[in-house]
Amino acid sequence: SEAKRNQAAFILFPVFQFNNRKEYLYKLQKVEKKEIYGYRTKDAKTKDDLLFRIRELYQDLKKQGLYKDIYESGMYGVTLKDENNEERYYVGSERDLGNAEKIEIEDGNYLVFDCGGDAQSDIAPLIMDIYTQFLKSTTIDIDEYYCFELYKDAKCYLYIKKK
Repeated sequence: SEAKRNQAAFILFPVFQFNNRKEYLYKLQKVEKKEIYGYRTKDAKTKDDLLFRIRELYQDLKKQGLYKDIYESGMYGVTLKDENNEERYYVGSERDLGNAEKIEIEDGNYLVFDCGGDAQSDIAPLIMDIYTQFLKSTTIDIDEYYCFELYKDAKCYLYIKKK
């Protein structure tokens, strides 16, 4: 692949939107299996419902005083889709802060996208562009039922598992 040949940290992924052009960075990275402890949303049938439930979960964690501890201990967000096409989202860290569900980050090769920031307004448009443009313009085969986010240094990195 181009990333291996050039040994690049990230590769540019252009996105076209009418007269504007946005660019995102991505790379291929091997990830080892790890366990995290997460709090989850209710199941969602649509992307809009999932985004609403994610905002609701973050608000609840802030009210409970857990958000700061999760963020400062290395926050992950994990999206899972089941056989009924319902999605759920977990937010957590490698540290168990109590009453959290243990979930596993699967090992494997991942496409890692730099979201540019850690706000939902940075992340949601990138996810939309990945699924509507990037994946349609490449031969890379991904697992559409599993991805996770890593929040680090005021940035979010989106990991999509390669099949």
